[in-house]
Amino acid sequence: MKKSADLATTDVQKEGLGRLLSGGRMNSYTAALASTEGSERSELDVYVYNMALSAALLGPLHMLEVVTRNSMHMMLKKKFKQEDWWNARGVYLLQKQEDALTKVEDKFKERERTERRPPATADDIVAALDFGFWCGILGKGRAGDPHYDYERTLWQPALQHAFPQWRGQRDVLARKMHVARTLRNRVGHHEPVHHRDTEQDYRNIIAVIMYVSKPVSEWVDDRSLVPYIYSLRPGQPTVVRHF
Repeated sequence: MKKSADLATTDVQKEGLGRLLSGGRMNSYTAALASTEGSERSELDVYVYNMALSAALLGPLHMLEVVTRNSMHMMLKKKFKQEDWWNARGVYLLQKQEDALTKVEDKFKERERTERRPPATADDIVAALDFGFWCGILGKGRAGDPHYDYERTLWQPALQHAFPQWRGQRDVLARKMHVARTLRNRVGHHEPVHHRDTEQDYRNIIAVIMYVSKPVSEWVDDRSLVPYIYSLRPGQPTVVRHF
């Protein structure tokens, strides 16, 4: 890795980057550059900042997903008294969540058949379910339905205990999780995040982790590069050179 002072972009590099990063992909970076009057930065500087910010966000988002998922799983298996709580008597999931489970289970069964792997454990299934599944079971389900009303069947008896520091309503927490998931998907698909309210996004991530465990949220916050990278956003004197 070169030092920042040695990172001038050559004409050949500019030509290659301009050709391969052209089109609508650069629109948001051009707009961000236009909003920083008097700046000598280029669109590529904003692009590098976006990559650095995305990379910094991945760690806290990773922790949010794993911590919330595992806490929810622990409370559900405690309530329904079995590791694969989704198969327990009295658990009814909407088709979207059922389909997600079936897809994961079928994947493991195929690996078991073709690669002679041992049967998947409940922990294997939990780890393979995507973030959308966990956000989904924090939703309302089918309100008023005696089987599929998640507020009554999942939240009140189990999931609220997965977030012991949360004192609000389920739907407010569900929205906070949805915001984090949207950000995670943007980062994962290499989309622009530089124009978002990063301070608010980051506060939301740390807060949701804190609702599960304050010590863990402090551990994440102490190690995160997000505040530092954000301090170098377009318009600030120092330019991000590495990602």
